[in-house]
Amino acid sequence: MKSIENIKEKFGNFILKKELSKLNRQTKIQNFTTAKVVGFIFDARNIDTYKASVNFMDFVNKQGADVNGLGIVDTTEQKEALPYKGNVNYLSLDTLNWYGKPQSEPVSDLLRVKFDILVDISMSDMFAIRYIFATSNSIFKITNLGSKAKYADFVIEINNNETVENFTKHIIHYLDSIKIS
Repeated sequence: MKSIENIKEKFGNFILKKELSKLNRQTKIQNFTTAKVVGFIFDARNIDTYKASVNFMDFVNKQGADVNGLGIVDTTEQKEALPYKGNVNYLSLDTLNWYGKPQSEPVSDLLRVKFDILVDISMSDMFAIRYIFATSNSIFKITNLGSKAKYADFVIEINNNETVENFTKHIIHYLDSIKIS
């Protein structure tokens, strides 16, 4: 069974590398005061991480940026049980292709937007999230230290047992420290 998972991962990484070679991305340091549109990738499989993620998006929205979120859920049924939030779409893990690539409309919609900042607060090394984060044409990408770090412009190292709420506090602290003239 482990060898099948290894094959899926190697094939997925091969496809990701091929798609990244076509990506022509321009980067620029941003903070929440300069950003006009901010995207979020977050884990919505747990109600506490969902609430912390939505609270963070609300905070950024109050800073003046339009926000869009992509929440990760296990099943379509779980997605339907979450409270409605107009600027949030969901990726159901039961819609991934055989090697873990997301192929849903919400993902396509997210990848079409050129965010000033894309913040991955999922704290997951799952291939589907890594694929979305890596192939986004966003101007400034933020994540935690892990497998997505090589695709990021700003990486924050956190403990393995860190909560999303604490991670978002670190993001706010560091982005507030960035002065852009």
